[in-house]
Amino acid sequence: MKNKNVEAARKDGVIIMDGKKEKNNKEEIKRVSDYQPERLGIEEFVDIDDLLNRDITIIDFVKVQGEYDEYIVVAFLDEKQDKLLGFTTGAKVVKRKLQNVKDKNGFPCLGKIIKVKNYYDIV
Repeated sequence: MKNKNVEAARKDGVIIMDGKKEKNNKEEIKRVSDYQPERLGIEEFVDIDDLLNRDITIIDFVKVQGEYDEYIVVAFLDEKQDKLLGFTTGAKVVKRKLQNVKDKNGFPCLGKIIKVKNYYDIV
């Protein structure tokens, strides 16, 4: 049994150049990441622990369904950087509070990630 996608790729002359897959007619083949949920234009991701007790300007967030549970991708600006940064978290308290802000069209807003006992919070 022949696979139609394999036959189509062979017919289109798919080649790899400089790490990119291209067709002979120079039309770039899309990557899996091109079909994933919006990532808010984030240029670099940081670990949430690196943000503890620091004010950040939260721009927006999106919900993403992970392998085990839903998590959020948060876009923010940091006073030390001039590029859009991001972090991910599944912390229920943080997700709930940021959803409240989004529901009230409150972005952008200031926030500070803190750790209370064994969970993350945002104030």
